Amino acid sequence: MGRRVENEQLTIAAVGAIERETLELAVDAVDEHIPLTPRVDHRQFHTDGIPDSAQSTDDSDQYDAVELAKYVASETDGGRTLVVTNQDVSQGRRQSLFGIGIRYGRASLLSTFRLGENKFDDRVRKLAVSEVGYMLGLELCPNEQCPYRRADSVATLDAVDESPCEACQTKLAEAITSGDATTDSESAENRPTEKSVSQSDNGPQDSSTDELTHLLAGTARFWVSVLGYGVAFIVTLLVLIGLLEEVVGLAITDSDAATWVIVVITAAVAWVVYRNCRAVIKGLSRIVVESIR
Repeated sequence: MGRRVENEQLTIAAVGAIERETLELAVDAVDEHIPLTPRVDHRQFHTDGIPDSAQSTDDSDQYDAVELAKYVASETDGGRTLVVTNQDVSQGRRQSLFGIGIRYGRASLLSTFRLGENKFDDRVRKLAVSEVGYMLGLELCPNEQCPYRRADSVATLDAVDESPCEACQTKLAEAITSGDATTDSESAENRPTEKSVSQSDNGPQDSSTDELTHLLAGTARFWVSVLGYGVAFIVTLLVLIGLLEEVVGLAITDSDAATWVIVVITAAVAWVVYRNCRAVIKGLSRIVVESIR
């Protein structure tokens, strides 16, 4: 790797149950292959402190990879940041990701959720190199041995080298020394570069099958959300009517005005109840999953 630029630091921060050894793997890989000076932010960012914007809008346990990376980066020193998390992440229609690098941005992320135990250390190191490189402006590489090749499965990830190819090494050095990677703002053109992963280690799935699976899963989550809110609405309505009749003797059929007021109040309260119940269920499920893993 070329000349290391003084004071060009990369902060590596953990979200969730990430061991110190995992962070050190990322530090060593970046230090060896990318002309930045990595350092570990020793604060532990817990999942219960993640804002709603980074959480899934459906009933899944996934986090939005871009929003999560940007949030943690904003909580560090404001420089370039690599987020390492054990949480499952998605972005847009890609429901299963190794991580993302926001091109010409300040944030990148790698998730260990789907890396498994076999070759775990090697996979973390390769992802650290690739996601930080994408953040610096690199694009997908056609070289089948380069870590900047698109990885659609852990099998593909295992097949690439940790060290960038000669062409990508040159681009990395030029990105740092030219200042092209120091843009603070993210325009519409500075989109995330992603690494997706299929559900098995047997290589990429058929694209049409994968798209249909995601569509069906999204539809199922939508109707589960509708059903959950519907139940919360009905229960809240019954409780509210009972309280009103008990306290002030008001019947819902007394007037149209009273009916609409009760419906509006019920809708608002039911939404709060539904969101809180869903958050509790998601929190308990994560605790169970993490204890099993």
